[in-house]
Amino acid sequence: MSKLGGFELLAQEAADEAYRDVMYLRDEPFGDTPIEALFFASLVTVAGNSGRCINTIFKHFGKNDLEYTWEIAAMGNPLNEVAVVERQIEIAGWRVDFLIHYHRYVGPNKIRDRLIVECDGHKYHERTKQQAARDRSRDRTAQHEGIAVFRFTGSELWNDPVGCGNEVLDFMERTV
Repeated sequence: MSKLGGFELLAQEAADEAYRDVMYLRDEPFGDTPIEALFFASLVTVAGNSGRCINTIFKHFGKNDLEYTWEIAAMGNPLNEVAVVERQIEIAGWRVDFLIHYHRYVGPNKIRDRLIVECDGHKYHERTKQQAARDRSRDRTAQHEGIAVFRFTGSELWNDPVGCGNEVLDFMERTV
């Protein structure tokens, strides 16, 4: 068995560090369900490992004022390439899984925006016509408030967590 060295050793060290980071997100979940925790972990991982414009994701626990959390996040990243995530927040008349605050550019101007992410397990979403109608009504209400809604099924999140994280980051990083 050969001993790793050089680039192979560097690659192994990087892979081990990435593994530890993802397992920490699994073991210290930010979400009420396993698929919510998986979505948040995918968002953090994709933002931190892919050279994205938004490269840091901060948790907001509701203990502090949101503006305080935003200031702390911006201190570590003067270009404000951060997003602040709240979970289980009441907005637009219902409790959402995640409300994500971020900056986007409209021409030369940077504005703060937000979007909702819903992680839909089969048990509570689209199992009946009434559940599906309730979800669609909520989506329309959020859209009337100017808030985009991303709705992922548990299967989508489980089978392609990186793709789901990329989809949300792509939307946040769009320029108008």
